[in-house]
Amino acid sequence: MERMNLHLHTKYSDGIFSPAELIEAAIHYGINVVGFADHYLTTKTTAIESYAEKPYLEEITKLKKRYANVVRIYAGVEIDCSHPEFRPERYNYEFLNNLDFILLEYVNDGAHDGVSLQDTLPMLEKISVPVGLAHNDIGRNFEGIGHDVLAEFLSTHGIFIELDTSRRYRRFEMPYYRIAADFFRDYGQTVKLSIGSDVHAEIDEVANIGDAVNFIKKYNLANSLIF
Repeated sequence: MERMNLHLHTKYSDGIFSPAELIEAAIHYGINVVGFADHYLTTKTTAIESYAEKPYLEEITKLKKRYANVVRIYAGVEIDCSHPEFRPERYNYEFLNNLDFILLEYVNDGAHDGVSLQDTLPMLEKISVPVGLAHNDIGRNFEGIGHDVLAEFLSTHGIFIELDTSRRYRRFEMPYYRIAADFFRDYGQTVKLSIGSDVHAEIDEVANIGDAVNFIKKYNLANSLIF
């Protein structure tokens, strides 16, 4: 199966590494699918502003060509869906639709004052690229919603789920996706998935995908990977 990490932050937002440095690290660690997901238009942290949209895409496009025979590279962003950071009226949809994917953080997340999944639909109707839920604690955030209902909703609207291995996104010392293992066991074949480790300042975190890879192998979900 693909060794994927689709959640890397660069100097364009709050990461400390350039895109090229992260690609070289990915190659070193045997990662063959890389995705950049810098923060977009948020006041919480350094983020891609309107003036940086074009340079961001141009740099990643050049890197795609440079490393075409070595690693697959995808351009994405991460959108903060907490109140009041979620501002779809401000987003440049031409820019977003020239990306390869988009991650939404804090959807349905009461601990972070997140907007509901339903509230994101008007925005999603304007987006033509894959959209996923970043580091979402679906076992808590969607508690009380039947797994079949959630899976059907995600599948119908083409929303994938990120299996995030970062130490920041755990409960009971377990990654969120392991807490919701029953959901993935029963419906992981119908919902698309990605793997990410939310890299910011530790270069070796690029390689921190092993647990998610093992999880996918255990439940035979390799065919559900988004790329």
